[in-house]
Amino acid sequence: MGCKKLYLLPVFLFLFLPASLLITLAIAIIYDHVSPVLPYISDTGTFPPESCIFGLLLNFAAYTMLGGIYMRYLQVEYYVTAKPGKGVGHNFNKVAAIIGAVSCLGLDLLANFQAANLMLVHMVGAMLCFGGGIVYFALQVWISYKIPGVTSKHVLLVRTVLVILCFTVTVISIGAGIAAYRIYPGTIQDARHWKREEPGWELHLVSTILEWIMCMLYSFLMLSFVPDLWGYELMLPKVMPKDNKC
Repeated sequence: MGCKKLYLLPVFLFLFLPASLLITLAIAIIYDHVSPVLPYISDTGTFPPESCIFGLLLNFAAYTMLGGIYMRYLQVEYYVTAKPGKGVGHNFNKVAAIIGAVSCLGLDLLANFQAANLMLVHMVGAMLCFGGGIVYFALQVWISYKIPGVTSKHVLLVRTVLVILCFTVTVISIGAGIAAYRIYPGTIQDARHWKREEPGWELHLVSTILEWIMCMLYSFLMLSFVPDLWGYELMLPKVMPKDNKC
């Protein structure tokens, strides 16, 4: 018994993650917890009831991503075992998988420790999620380059461009956000309703828009693994008694 359509996993994540964020955004706007002009994603999951849904959906997304990372690890292991000494080694593949798992842990922390309650844990989660995510996908680009047959040249090119864009957008978003808060006269709580006429609004808007673009780039990066997993299946393990008797 096995799972024959592994390529559906990245398709599901590509659809599920943006839908989850839009759902919590809509609820936060309805309850007037954030400004309707593209707030930070974390702000849409700060207060109940949207915080509960935010945590639930992103927890599920994190665990599903972890499953996808494991599938990718097994796929690369198949090539590494079949062609030892070429491309990358077992340890490199393991390190990439561990970094991917750390990124999923960051998403989990990000979803469950709201900025208004535990800012330090929330920021650590954000750094692990986005920083670890960029490193993981960059390592996957290197793996695809070093092992012929894992990824087509066209997909490799697209994935490389997406990683570069993701890194660039992340840096600019963080920089614009820091610059905006330096000249903002209110508190972090007030910033959820940042007004157009207040100082730093333009930089704040640039930062939030780029953060949403960054999440979409991550979603497209996950979607880029559909061709890689096409034609692969996962054979499920069996549980049997030691004496082979029922």
